[in-house]
Order: sequence, then C-alpha cells, then structure tokens
Amino acid sequence: MQCLIGNPNWLVVAASLTLLLPLGSAQTLSLIPSIEAFSGVYVQEVPTSSIFYTTVSPLVYGFKVPNWSRNETYLPTQNCSLPDWSEGTICPTAFYLARVQSRFSEYLFNGRPLLHRLIEMGATPQVTEIMFDCHTLDRHFKDIYVDKGVMERYLEKLKGCSPAGDTEYFRHISSYTYNISSVYRQMYDSYFNEVWLQVSGGRIDAGLWSNAQSVLNTLNFFNHHVELHRWHSALSDCEAGRIPDSLLTPELIGDSLQELFETLRQSNLVPLIPASDIGNYFRNRLADCTFTNESFVVRVLIPVTAKNQSHSLYSIRPATFYDAFTERYCSLELSNGVFLFDNLNLVAYDTTCTPNDFCHAPKVNTGRVNSCASALLNQDWKDALEFCPFKCHSLNKYHKKSGLHITIASQVMTPDKVLLAGDRPLDTRVGISCLSSSTSWTYSPIFNDSITEMANKSGCLELTLPCGCTLTVENAGVNYTRTCGSQVMESSKTPKLRLVVPFHWLRKQETIASLSKVPTPYVPISMEDLFPSSRPASSSSSTDPTDRTSTPRGGGGGITLVLLVCVFVTIGVCVVVGILVRRLHFLGVNLFTGGSLGKTCPQSVSYQHMEQPEL
Repeated sequence: MQCLIGNPNWLVVAASLTLLLPLGSAQTLSLIPSIEAFSGVYVQEVPTSSIFYTTVSPLVYGFKVPNWSRNETYLPTQNCSLPDWSEGTICPTAFYLARVQSRFSEYLFNGRPLLHRLIEMGATPQVTEIMFDCHTLDRHFKDIYVDKGVMERYLEKLKGCSPAGDTEYFRHISSYTYNISSVYRQMYDSYFNEVWLQVSGGRIDAGLWSNAQSVLNTLNFFNHHVELHRWHSALSDCEAGRIPDSLLTPELIGDSLQELFETLRQSNLVPLIPASDIGNYFRNRLADCTFTNESFVVRVLIPVTAKNQSHSLYSIRPATFYDAFTERYCSLELSNGVFLFDNLNLVAYDTTCTPNDFCHAPKVNTGRVNSCASALLNQDWKDALEFCPFKCHSLNKYHKKSGLHITIASQVMTPDKVLLAGDRPLDTRVGISCLSSSTSWTYSPIFNDSITEMANKSGCLELTLPCGCTLTVENAGVNYTRTCGSQVMESSKTPKLRLVVPFHWLRKQETIASLSKVPTPYVPISMEDLFPSSRPASSSSSTDPTDRTSTPRGGGGGITLVLLVCVFVTIGVCVVVGILVRRLHFLGVNLFTGGSLGKTCPQSVSYQHMEQPEL
C-alpha cells in the first residue's frame, strides 16, 4: 500500500476493486453517477501466516549451575619468580605459562558480560514473586537472577497451568560437565604420581614434566573456553526468547514434545506446530530463562489450540467524508485498525496481533469484543449504525491560515480505489493518464469537467483506477500511480467514478431497515433518502458540534431553497407585469414595440432542468 501526502486541500485514499477501460486516445468520463450509500469503511483480510493459539503448555528444563572460577582455568604448578633453573627444573616453562594463563582468563571472563552474574554470583537476586498469565505466550522472568524460594513457588504455580492436567513437565539435565577443572586435576595428579615420581631427575625429565604441564593446562583452558561459549550462546538465545540450542538438542526437545502431545490429544487439544517441524520451535520466541545460586532454568511454552477453533485477521479502514453544509470532515471512529475474527462464532475482538507472529485467540473473552467491528465484518449494516460511532471534526486554524477552504486527509485503502473529498478550489484540476502496452493516452479534458459538478459536495468521490493509470491533482502535490506488478495491463478498462455517502446520513426508516438484508456495502439511494442540510433529523439529535451521528446533513439544501424562491419570484413578476401591460394597453399606452407577453413569461417551470441540488 502507498500513502499519498499532498496538499492539505485534497483527500486521496487508495482502496481495491476492478473496472473497465476502452483503449483509445482522448476520452472523457461520464458525468455525475448515481449516489450510493455504503458502510463508510474498507475491509480486507490481512494476508498472514499468523499462528492462532488458545493457550500454552509449559516444558521446563533444569541445569545445575557450572562451578566456574577464574582460578580454575590454571592448574597449580611450582611457583617460579624467575624464568631460569635456579628455583626449579620446570621454572623456565612454568614462569611464562602462569602469566599466559592469567591473560587468557581475563579474555574468557571479561569478554562475555552476559556471563558475569552467572559466574560471579555476587548480585542480589530478584525476591518479588513472578507474575504471569497461564494462557498467553509472554516472558515470565523480568530478571535473569532470582531467589531460590521464588523459583520454587513459580515452578509449583506453573505446574498447575498445564492444559493437559498434571503432567511431567520438569526435566533435570545432567549431560554436561559441571566441574571442568576436576578432570584435568585428576590427570595432572596421575601423571605426577605415575610418571614424574618414577623417573630420575635431570633436564630431560624436567622437559617431559614441562610438556605435560603445558598440554594439560592448554586442554583445561580450551575446555573452559568451549563451555563459556556454550553458556554465553544459551543466554543470548534466552534473551531473544529462543530455545538455547547449545543446551537443549533437537532430539531432546522432540522427545519431550512427543510425550506432551500424547497427553494433549486426550484433552481435545492440538499443537499448532507439529513435532516433525522441530526447527520452528527453535526459530520462534517460545523460551525464557533465569537462574538461582544453584540451578539454571529454561522454560519453553508450547502453543496449542482447541480442535474446533478458526480465526482470521481483518483490517478495517474508515473513509473520510466531507460535510459541505458544515465544512467538516466525518468518519467512523474505530478503536483499532486490525481485528481478530472468530470464524465460527462470528465475533470480532480488539487485538494486538500482527501478521506472521503468534496470536492469542481465547475461546471466550467478552472484554475484548468489538461490537462495531463485529457488525461490519458480518455485513450487518443496521447494527453498524447502532454500534459504530460517526464523528465530524472542523478544520483547525492552521489549515484555515493556508488560504484554502478545506483540509483533505490522506489515507490508503487498497491499490485501485482512490477517494477525493473536500472543497476543491476552482483552480485545482484533476487528471488521469493511463499507459497501455502500445501507447499512452490521457482522459480529456484532464478529467476536470467530469468532476466539476461533483466537486464540493457532501460525501466523497470514489474513483476506481485500472493498473497503469496515474491520478494527478494539480496544485496539491498528489501523484498516485496504480502499478500493475505481474498483472496484465488493463488498457481495455476505464476508470469508474461514483459519489458515495455513509449509511449514517440516511434518514428514511424503511431504507435503514432494509440494510440488514443487503449483501453488499453499496446501496443505490435517492436524495430523499438523505437528511436535508437545512434541518436536523429529530429533536433528540446530538448537541455535540463535532458529532454528526444523529443529525447528518447533505450540505446543498440551501441552493435548492434559493432556486425555488427564484422560480416563484420570476413567475410573480411576470404576472404583475402582464396585468400592468394589459391595463396600459386599455389606456392606449404602447410600452412594448415587439414581442408578446407569452414570449416574455414562461408558461410552466420544468424542475427536471433545474440544477441538481447538492447533498
């Protein structure tokens, strides 16, 4: 979708339908079309791969916190203050080895800030209770370090959240090295006792001992490096809400899912992601992590839904109408732009769901039901009149200072529909040009003549553009092209134009009553169906000067009244003049040298030739 930001005196709204367009050079659009009332909104299903879930089922994995210390990265050897043989046969190596290991330790620990609290355990843990909703896919842990008692109470509460009942959701994982240095210390001691103490002294034997020390320290350091990287990667994944694949393998998660799904089937629940699609579990934001001074906990929430659930996301965009009588803009007021629709119960909900993400669709949630959106999506236009507020707003002082009469909002609906609304200045011209595969042609005279009679009327002009056509509004900075993309050039179709008004401006009760039976949002109407601009709908109308919900007016009734007065005044003048002429004729006074009275005064007035009154 494109947004057209132009001169504040023109409203340009793009929306979608399909039309006709004969090939040819200069062509002129038809003049005023029939007036149609419609819902005042454009509805589109949001193209989405959203996953609608009803609730979540937890899986929890516990790890013992590794025993890490900066001192553990270096195995103890002889303390050498000089790099020579004076303090021992291994000092030429041990002196430098200790210093190299010290620098390596600084690199290991200082280069991974996420691990500082996990390693040092010097910070104060979170002591407040962990609050969460059992049914939504949210983060539970506000802090990565919590008190042990808080964690125990959290796990107990989480156990009661399982939709499958009392299932085994907690798993202790021990397939990793808890104390890295202990393995190498054992190797160090074994070599010292079994090899070093069994050979005679000398520089050759000291060299063997130095090599053994270097190899064992290198292996110890490398193992620390690998483990620190693994846990740092795990914390990074947790921070992003993903399952840490450095701690939990796809095989382990797959086994847990198979056990959980078997239990869910007995509760008439189904997982939204099958166990075979294990990659989706690792790519999506399903995990949360924290630790105590003894354990590290990874919590995974599995989205599930009832077997009979079906939902969609819909975008509802209100059109903006111009009230010519009061010089205000009017539109439906909606609390949101996107709504969650229950396809089985036909109810719309306010939602924060976005395309291509998980979307919570509860079985029952009356607090989030949107009656206006429900009526619109069910095409119950009569209910829409009752539940959808319709508000009007006057121009602000900044638009008035611009010297132009009216502000035009800018909205984008769907690609081929454009709405024009407002008081068009006389020097503003509207043009349409279309490009076919073989030639370029323009509607003449620049589409201006076709909308002149519709400019400045209440409602809005709805223009449907074929692809390859460009709408230009001179002096307003508007240039909107509907691109064809992969479509075939619609050079055989022509732009369509109609004047539309909202259902809220209807006054005939029989017309309103029939709206509940109308399958389309567009209803042909006559001018008598609308509220006249010269009087309110009823004595109970709203007193809010910005609200036209109950007192909509067409905006052109004043001209109708003036025309009728002019007609009757003309007839009256003709009658008076005729009587005067006859009396003068009887007196012998000839005031007219030609023509007759019959040629001067019309015998009748045809209302069919009167100017069509504005809405």
